Amino acid sequence: MENPKIIVEASSTVNRIANIFDGYDITVAHPAKVKLIAQSVKKTDKVGVHMIMDLYKKDYMKV
Repeated sequence: MENPKIIVEASSTVNRIANIFDGYDITVAHPAKVKLIAQSVKKTDKVGVHMIMDLYKKDYMKV
């Protein structure tokens, strides 16, 4: 079974999240790459999560 994937926005709590989910495949979303979320007309967590997931699926999160 493949490790579950977790995508988190870059913040001051990323290290704590990484420690909690040790062993999981964690991707940190760089703010500059997901800037369009902050500029979105609909600023909700649900919209942001879907946008980040779409960007991840399209390999836009890779550094």
